[in-house]
Amino acid sequence: MTLSMIFVLTVLVCTIILFITEWLRTDVTALLVLTILGLSGILSPQQAFAGFSSSAIISIIAVMIIGAGIDRVGLSNYLAQLILKLGGRSESRLIAAHAFSAGLLASFLRNVGAVALLMPVISRISMRTQTSKSRLLMPVAFCAIIGGTVTMVGSGPLIILNEFMASAGHGEQYHLFSVAPVGLTLLIAAVLFFALFARHWLPVTKEKRFGVRKTYFRNTYGIGGQFFELTITPNSPLIGMSLKELETKIHNNIAIIGLYNEKEITSPPLRKSILKAHFKLACLADEKRISDFAKEFNLAIEPRLKKFAEVLSPARTGLSEVVIPPSSDLIGQQVKKLKMRRTHGLQLLAVLRGKTSRLGDEMKAMTLRAGDTLGVFSPWQDLSRLEKNESYLVITSDYPKEHQHLEKRWYALAIALFTLVLVILPAVPEPLSLMTGAVLMIVTGCIPIESAYQSISWRTVFLLAGLIPLGTALQITGTAQWLTQGIIDLLHGWSTLEIAFLIGIITTFATLVMTNVGATLLLVPIVIHLATETGADPRLFALIVAVCASNSFLLPSHQVNTLITGPGGYRISDFIKIGSVMTVIFLIIAIPVLYWTT
Repeated sequence: MTLSMIFVLTVLVCTIILFITEWLRTDVTALLVLTILGLSGILSPQQAFAGFSSSAIISIIAVMIIGAGIDRVGLSNYLAQLILKLGGRSESRLIAAHAFSAGLLASFLRNVGAVALLMPVISRISMRTQTSKSRLLMPVAFCAIIGGTVTMVGSGPLIILNEFMASAGHGEQYHLFSVAPVGLTLLIAAVLFFALFARHWLPVTKEKRFGVRKTYFRNTYGIGGQFFELTITPNSPLIGMSLKELETKIHNNIAIIGLYNEKEITSPPLRKSILKAHFKLACLADEKRISDFAKEFNLAIEPRLKKFAEVLSPARTGLSEVVIPPSSDLIGQQVKKLKMRRTHGLQLLAVLRGKTSRLGDEMKAMTLRAGDTLGVFSPWQDLSRLEKNESYLVITSDYPKEHQHLEKRWYALAIALFTLVLVILPAVPEPLSLMTGAVLMIVTGCIPIESAYQSISWRTVFLLAGLIPLGTALQITGTAQWLTQGIIDLLHGWSTLEIAFLIGIITTFATLVMTNVGATLLLVPIVIHLATETGADPRLFALIVAVCASNSFLLPSHQVNTLITGPGGYRISDFIKIGSVMTVIFLIIAIPVLYWTT
């Protein structure tokens, strides 16, 4: 063993320790590794910084922009609605629907692209169903990684394997679905694992909520609680009554913020609306007042939001605060003359003057003064427009201000499909295919260039750029070959199945400490030589390496895992806890299936 090998091994061990202990952020650790390897002379400056120009980095940047463009034009909403129909509100069904969708997409789109496509969808469904993103992202990521084993174009190792075997003259090339039996078996097993068992181990992280929290609103303005959906029964006294009349009969602490007339939803609803049987009301109040309201007017309380689930999602509507500035031309005007629903699309719920909140008729009779704070409910896009009105000062800033440009959705869909075709075609390199899609998203106006920059997770970029040189150092110093060759020398006399399992384990370990492509390039020549010596099928051993190069669940070192670590709020311990079980399941299924089908 040379001094350079000892040095690289030390760096490798320290990196793993820092990843596990999280003494430093993972991206900081990666940059530290890059710097040390460059200063030590193990790598040249060009090799140390090669990660920033790598295909993986370019691909990740491109898919993030494509995903942001798809979300911005509203395509994510359509996909979210489809998955919601499949998954309903059941967490286990949602996990299964998301995970299986990711696996199928990743069989052609590559796992990073599939996850990037689904991440905005997951964000929207998370907000609609109040399910933490951390409950969905890891199943999606793991199944996307496995999805790369369903076809021979699903992952880099499998593509490399096909080219290597063809150039080396080891039999016929693998066809597109050569790995489908093992890939689909693994995917189904992973979906069942998460839907039935692992979901109980997934963490629940606090999600960022937009606007003013309902608890704060209730404590400050005296109105709030939760959103409820109520149905007007055929014998309800509300039938034939206008919404304006109803508001005079109910308690001030109940706000009717939506109306469904069996054709469309209006939120906020106009007060002139006439109520009929089977119409649905969306209300904001505490549970006790809603229960009393339903009993008094013979209304049916739905167990959860159905018709209003989309409209009342935190991504579209919410509570906010608006101040009357000293320069406002509304000063001296009565509140009841504002007509905010008709003119601005906002529903005024209460007015705060000093420390006193006024509701109902008392609020409507008020004459506005500078400094009065209006508590309102509205769609975010209407609140965004109100910010341009100098008569109001919107003080709630934490809400999505960017409108969805639905007129661009067909452009975005065409670009996404065109990009998918380019990725599948072998003539165009993956990074170029994906960057073509990203550039088309920008030039067609699906996403502005500034929004494209903001959509990139630079933490992920620097993490990968810092780890790629470590894989290079392991290979050029001979450290990686020394590690694997030393273990493989112990295999003489073992049965083919036993050797196959050990190759799978070694590949799994190698993939954790270097790129899956690097592990494949390093191990395939060795296992082919080993198969020749032991009388086994070289195609079997080579395929085991390429498939098990996707067995990357223990650490967030895989591109897909790094992509979800930040948004999901995952810790290294989460990957170790769930990933260790997934790793064992992968090996137990993959090796026998490959052994019997190859």
